[in-house]
Amino acid sequence: MRLTDLLDPRVDGRPLALARMLLAFALAVCALESSAVLSGIAAGKLQYPVLAIIPGPTPLAVQVFQVVGLLAAVCLLLGLFARASAATGSALLAGALLWDQQTYSSHHLLVTLLLAYLAFAHAGQRWGIAAPRGREHAAVPWWPQLLMMTQVSVLYLFAGLSKVNPRFLSGEPLQEWMWLDAPLWVFQALAVATVATELFLAAALWIRRARVLAVVAGVGLHLSILVGLTDQTLVLTAFAAASLSTYWLFLTRPSLRSAGAASARQPASRSAAATLD
Repeated sequence: MRLTDLLDPRVDGRPLALARMLLAFALAVCALESSAVLSGIAAGKLQYPVLAIIPGPTPLAVQVFQVVGLLAAVCLLLGLFARASAATGSALLAGALLWDQQTYSSHHLLVTLLLAYLAFAHAGQRWGIAAPRGREHAAVPWWPQLLMMTQVSVLYLFAGLSKVNPRFLSGEPLQEWMWLDAPLWVFQALAVATVATELFLAAALWIRRARVLAVVAGVGLHLSILVGLTDQTLVLTAFAAASLSTYWLFLTRPSLRSAGAASARQPASRSAAATLD
């Protein structure tokens, strides 16, 4: 057994295909959100460029950005030119972040990074109109999935740590953001539960015996955010889609023993999976 087989096993492509579809939705939302911000700037609102040498947005440039972003999202959803679509989507979102500082958001950056990793993952091997025929069980490389999972767990870790402060734990921010009418102690309890859940997810998604519970907790966390907060529902849905896109990857991630066994059983899948995306 080679070390490379342990570090880069080939795995089932279906979890990655679901991740591709969820990230396609997140890409579309981020493209529309950034287009709205850039359109306002093109219409005369104050600019906050990252680099002064980058020209400001114009109406035509924003329209091109939006159309290309939505086209990349549709192609990614359908599994058509999945590698190029993911790379294009990531480059567009990265360009928006550089275009003006007002386009920044945590979910925008998360989707940008996940799409960059997805571009190397052969995400069109399953559940796509361009998927290879006659290879229903075509395997895909695991290392891009590992980067995607690591990115989401790091997100949960720092999201939890950033909330460990008197302001958030006082419950007042949640009281302002949520439609729920309740005593302050309820929001204080929710604040503590939020921090505990995010820190739990950062570690438990990697623990085989705890990962199912972690997935349930994560889905519950994102659903509570969507149901409980009063505004930005579409944006929060995109954030949930980006985060949840990795959950099936966590549930099916290979162990070292199974990775080596899979590599021994499927020597031909390595070359087959790389022929068509």
